[in-house]
Parts: sequence; C-alpha cells; structure tokens
Amino acid sequence: MRKLSTLAIIAGLVTAMVTTGAQAQSNYPRQPGSSTATDPDCTDIMGFMRSVKPAEIQSFNGHRAVLIPVCEDGTMRTRNAYGSLFRDGNAELLRLPIASQPVMINALKARDYDQHDVVSVRFSANNGVILYVHQRDMR
Repeated sequence: MRKLSTLAIIAGLVTAMVTTGAQAQSNYPRQPGSSTATDPDCTDIMGFMRSVKPAEIQSFNGHRAVLIPVCEDGTMRTRNAYGSLFRDGNAELLRLPIASQPVMINALKARDYDQHDVVSVRFSANNGVILYVHQRDMR
C-alpha cells in the first residue's frame, strides 16, 4: 500500500513538472530566424517604432545611415509574402522624404535598395539613422 501511494505521488509530481515546463517554454518569445509552423511575424524583429514625421527626415543632417534587413533570411516562403510588414512599420509616409535625403538614399543604393524597400525608420545616437529594409521582388 505504501509503495503504491509513493508511486502515485511521484507520478503526479512528474506530470505536473512536465506540464508546467511545457507551458513555460511556450511563453518564451521566438528568436528571430527560429523555425515555426507558420511564417514569422517580421515586425517582432523591429520592436516598437515611434512615429517619425516627414519634416524630421527632411531636417536630418547626420552623416550615417545604417541598414538592417528584415525577413530576408529565407524565413518567408516567398519574397512576395510581405504580410503586414510594410503597413506595420512607420515608413508609409516617409518614402518621398527619404528619396530626397542624400545620406539615406546613398546608403540604400549602395546595398541595392531604394526608398520603397524601407519598412521602418529609427533615429539613433550620434546623429545617425537606422533604416529597416526588405527587398521587394517587384522590380
């Protein structure tokens, strides 16, 4: 009787630990590039983007633009499956000012992008700008 009770308690504890461990593991955020059954949410990679006004782009006088490609590592089944990538970024109304900004457009052209490939814009320290880009296959 004592062995049966001990065995039942151990089995219950093991089941509880396995269930809790599985639930905890499912709560961790996905790492960029990790494989899942569905396509990744590319906007998770960028994080929160504050609104940027066209006037801020036009008045940018920095000398450095850094490009960060988003979801160009083959995680999407087709390059044309953008989902909400371009809508969720903050560059929707900034593409024309970006095209007229020499530092930004030169950085884009140097890596074979254009202003229409910009998904989101973030100003960085030391008077720089970060452009999140995704190469479209519409060209």
